[in-house]
Amino acid sequence: MCNAYLIEGRTVYMVGESYDSEGNYTACYWKDGVRFELPGGAWATDIFVENGTVYTCGTGESTNASYWIDQTRYDLPGLWGEAEAITVHNGDIYVAGWFDGGSFLLEKWCKDQSNNQ
Repeated sequence: MCNAYLIEGRTVYMVGESYDSEGNYTACYWKDGVRFELPGGAWATDIFVENGTVYTCGTGESTNASYWIDQTRYDLPGLWGEAEAITVHNGDIYVAGWFDGGSFLLEKWCKDQSNNQ
């Protein structure tokens, strides 16, 4: 299932979830129709691409909000959450979503350093 898409130049990216080769439901993204699994992810909600690097966000298998850079997962603070949107500006990663029954989450990673905002 596709939850979001992005067109960069002539390349189409989509993000969502589907079944893997073993029948397990997993987060993934597609680049021009080629599927890439997002390790440890239950579902993915948004995608951003900058200089060929793919940034996605969603929820990990542990039901915590997560984001991925290419196919490497990073868990966000807080329990029982979902990352809903992701963007990158000047190398800083911005993720918005919710955790712990509805509390709002906005995270900013400055050159690989996490700061709650």
